[in-house]
Amino acid sequence: MNDVDLTANIKRGDREAARELVRRDYASVLRFLTMLCRNADDAEELTQETFLRALNHVGQFRGHSGLRTWLHRIAYHEFTHRRRKQRPESVLTDHATSCPFETTSALAIDLCCALRSIPEDARAVFVLCDVQELTMEEAATVLRIPAGTVKSRLRAARKQLMALLEPEQEVNLNVSRTR
Repeated sequence: MNDVDLTANIKRGDREAARELVRRDYASVLRFLTMLCRNADDAEELTQETFLRALNHVGQFRGHSGLRTWLHRIAYHEFTHRRRKQRPESVLTDHATSCPFETTSALAIDLCCALRSIPEDARAVFVLCDVQELTMEEAATVLRIPAGTVKSRLRAARKQLMALLEPEQEVNLNVSRTR
């Protein structure tokens, strides 16, 4: 079902359409919030709040962006609102979260750790564009920043992550000596 039909059905009170929205996009929103919050409980709670807000305000969805983009925008708003209300440590520094990726490979775990060490604005852009696969324009809509800012933050995030994930240079102990 496309976004227009889905939102029209939700507006009419179709519970199955509401369940379809949650089924379709819950994992994506949860993954995004998990990478921002770093705390699985906070991410789960914010994801639920995101969908409650979306379902209660579906009449405000105008279709200027995709429904998935709109949901991520609400999720980001819920995250920033929670961050302002609470002590930063409770939202941003709990490292008890498991990695939100489907795989538990060493590379995925390393990426999760590296993502947690880069600035929040760069992390949000990277997750939206490279993990959630939103376009730069969609990410700009979610974050309410210009697309050019998304592009520069994404470039910076990738550069920071590459530096953090780059394997240590091996020291060659078999140096030939010329005398």
